[in-house]
Amino acid sequence: MLALWGLSLIPPIENWNNPNEDGFSYVPAFYATITCLPVGLYLVAGAIAGRGRHVARARTALFIGGGLLFLVVAFLIFQHIANTNGGRIFGVQIGLRLEYQDNRDRALDRAALSRFSFSRTGPAILHRILLAV
Repeated sequence: MLALWGLSLIPPIENWNNPNEDGFSYVPAFYATITCLPVGLYLVAGAIAGRGRHVARARTALFIGGGLLFLVVAFLIFQHIANTNGGRIFGVQIGLRLEYQDNRDRALDRAALSRFSFSRTGPAILHRILLAV
């Protein structure tokens, strides 16, 4: 747990004094400080004490740490699947697709736009503009 917490501190340290930094590298460090740091400290305290209530707390912290580790690995697996399948996980689009992969996708989007019916006034011009893009 302390290793995960330490790994979450690497992006802010790498981007120290970077003028293009937007602050999102501090998000993992924030959440790791809330979750991983206390669990890691309880585990270290239980390992040092070796008996009594510290071991009971360390056992609970071990289960919580295992659950957190499972969540982190699950999110990393989903991220890998989404990155290799064009943003789709099990056929469901995750997030926005900002660029077209090929002309077939663009044709499918135009076909979807052409199904909408607009009145004969101003929105028809908008419809023509969207189809021309």
